[in-house]
Amino acid sequence: GPQVGWRTRAGPLLAERDRAPEGSNSAARPPFPVTRQGAAAAVSAGEMASIARAAMKDPRNRRLSDDVRIQAGHMLTFDDLARRGGMAERHIMQRVLRKKIINNTGFLALPLTLGYFTLYCLGIFYHEDITNVFSLESLMRMRADDIFQGAESTDQLWESLMGSFLHTFFVQEDVYGNPLPKSVGGRDKWGLWGRVETYNQLQGAVRFTTSRKSPDNYGAPYTCSSNVTCRLCRSNTGFQRRGLPVQTDFDCGGWGETGTASAGGNSTGGRRLKLLRPELRTSLPQDADEEDTFSFFLYPTDSRDAIREALEYFRARGWLDLETTTMEIKMYLLNCELANRCRLEQFTLHFRFSEGGGIYYSRQINSVFLVIFSGPLNVMADICWFAVLVSTALFRARLAWKAFLRSELCEHFSNVFNAWEWVILLMGSFNVYGFYRLTQISATTVESLQSVRAHSWDLSRDNEAQISEMFDTVSAEVSELGWLREGMNAYVIILMFRFFVSFGAQPRLAVVTSTLKAVMTDMIHFVVVFLPTFVAYVVSGNLLFGRKFDGFATLQASFGTCFRIFMESEYEWETLSEDYYWSTVAWVWTFILLLVLLMLNMVLAIILDVYNEVREATHSKDAECIWDTVYNLSMRFIHHRNWVSERTLQRELANDDYLQRSIVSVDDLKGSFPDIPTPETDNLYADCQKDMKWAAQKDLDKRSLFQAAGSVQTSLERANKIVRIVNEEETRDPLHSWVSPHTHRTAVSAMEGDGTLDTFLTLPASSKGGEHPRVLGPEELAALEDAEDEEAESCAGAAASSPPWLQEIEALLSGQRQWLRHAQWQLQQMQWQLQLAHQTRYPANDGGQMPVL
Repeated sequence: GPQVGWRTRAGPLLAERDRAPEGSNSAARPPFPVTRQGAAAAVSAGEMASIARAAMKDPRNRRLSDDVRIQAGHMLTFDDLARRGGMAERHIMQRVLRKKIINNTGFLALPLTLGYFTLYCLGIFYHEDITNVFSLESLMRMRADDIFQGAESTDQLWESLMGSFLHTFFVQEDVYGNPLPKSVGGRDKWGLWGRVETYNQLQGAVRFTTSRKSPDNYGAPYTCSSNVTCRLCRSNTGFQRRGLPVQTDFDCGGWGETGTASAGGNSTGGRRLKLLRPELRTSLPQDADEEDTFSFFLYPTDSRDAIREALEYFRARGWLDLETTTMEIKMYLLNCELANRCRLEQFTLHFRFSEGGGIYYSRQINSVFLVIFSGPLNVMADICWFAVLVSTALFRARLAWKAFLRSELCEHFSNVFNAWEWVILLMGSFNVYGFYRLTQISATTVESLQSVRAHSWDLSRDNEAQISEMFDTVSAEVSELGWLREGMNAYVIILMFRFFVSFGAQPRLAVVTSTLKAVMTDMIHFVVVFLPTFVAYVVSGNLLFGRKFDGFATLQASFGTCFRIFMESEYEWETLSEDYYWSTVAWVWTFILLLVLLMLNMVLAIILDVYNEVREATHSKDAECIWDTVYNLSMRFIHHRNWVSERTLQRELANDDYLQRSIVSVDDLKGSFPDIPTPETDNLYADCQKDMKWAAQKDLDKRSLFQAAGSVQTSLERANKIVRIVNEEETRDPLHSWVSPHTHRTAVSAMEGDGTLDTFLTLPASSKGGEHPRVLGPEELAALEDAEDEEAESCAGAAASSPPWLQEIEALLSGQRQWLRHAQWQLQQMQWQLQLAHQTRYPANDGGQMPVL
């Protein structure tokens, strides 16, 4: 049927909403429309009239019952509209359109965000080639562990260097003992000589570097016995700081004498060797400045026996002694077979000599790709990512320029979303610079490597300057490349946070992001309580277990171990409880009970509680699912020619024609936009139905129910009191029951001292309602009766639908009013007769003034 606004009562409600002051109850709620069908279905006409009168009152003069009536009107009307379908309240539709505009912006940003993230990750994946790098580096780490983990002293470390180390990294024979060729012919000048694990060929030389407590020259006296040892000894290689001129006349005795070595009082006592944990690095000796180090090279061009003899020389002269703090072995391996992409592997072994008697070692492998792009897909991914970066930057710059023209630049950048987008763009520009530096690093590495490879296997100590330059150059480039990779890793995490902003556009996904945002306050206060407790256990674990276990040896290690126990609830009880059994029992039990079982579960409880609150507050139970969102976007794409934008609909609802309506139906929209697609109207009114249903239910909370219960209780008590008074006084004389009795007293009138008593004829009567009964003339009385008849007719519909007890009270009051009118008429007749009697007592010709009656 036609939907006609009940303007006589809904119109004042809309006006009341518009003029309501900020902070009042009515201003916080949208105006509720009233239709004839809705009013008949939800409430009666009389009750709706009382709701309308309550809404038209000044908010400052409203009572609790008025607020409850207004809430009931909202709830009943919106509930009726939500059930009908095809109709929506104008303000609700405007609110839905505003939300759609915001969400559509997020939906459009989501594919852009996803594409930007995907293209960037693809570029990193192709550039870094992580899978192939792992297959190469894991093998090298395993070989290093096999060589050095069995060494438990400095002597055994030397044995490992002269044994397994030489056979692994100075490969000069095949598995059958045949010498490997140094060239294959043609342009290949390197052949299979010096290939580690078949495919990784040693480049240049292997550099041994050590740092000491004192930078002074050292070394025990030595008498050389061969060409290899004499050349090393007379130049004092490895026993003087880097940067000093190379000696040529160091005293090494006569040629042909048996080489003897003396430690010179420096003992190479046994030291235990163990893999270095990262958290222990700050507690162990650190690397000295490059100029204060001592180094020498081992060349793969020499025979394995000559290399072993050189190592024996350094061992004999005490190159590693009690003054040694660190030692580093560095080499470069070239691999061009893996994935048909040449890469240079920097393989470094670090040894740290603790004054506590232990030797700790670590291994580090870094890949430098000599070919930037792995293939055409890599090139396409980089170009597309750069195009998206530039387009996003131009779009953001355009928005910032518009904000500047509106003098809203500060507000624009104060928005968290806009500021975060600019951070992403700046980090993206840093990655562009990183790619530029990557090309430079690759070019510089190739140049340094080619200067060494130009000598083929004819390398010797005469080329030490070129080899040192290659080591220094590539080491610096690898260090910078490490920082670039750290930046790439951080940028991926930053792009991940960008998804939270885009996910907020979808109602179901927004519940998760809103929960994370809402829980931050509680989590900050939780961390304030948690941190001191956790740090106390970190320090206690360091004191209790740090003397025996490397997992607690430092505060950093203890922090990591405690966090692992906190998250995994796993610990090595047998190992921990070997010493201080009861102290360990107290530490473990209180840690598990207080931190793991109590505080960790408290975090989960806080998150779940906030999640439920957000879910209830946003009414996400009936919100649009992600697949519905995809379907609606596909419908928008299919009907894009006739699709009416939300901003156009918003402007249409602001026109004068729609301002006169409280209800907007589908026919109204199709009248304004004949070609609007049906999927668009269905989706729009479905969202309006959800909002109206939510608006109808939002007042059904505990606070509103308590208000309604209080209002009903107050009204019932007042009605009960009135009914009780009526029942008590109906048994009396009607005159005494409705008119207050008076006590006789001596008259104080114009006739002083006549001693007559005042009666009800000379005293004014007062009703129990607190007002004097009116004595009206015939004309005024007739007008009053006509007004009462009209009021009775207007309320006839309300009375017919009223409860029986209310109808009975209405009938009693109507009879009482008729009796009062009759009594009033009798009193007027009596007053008129008394007035005539007074006139006869005071004739006009006496000249006296007649007293006023």
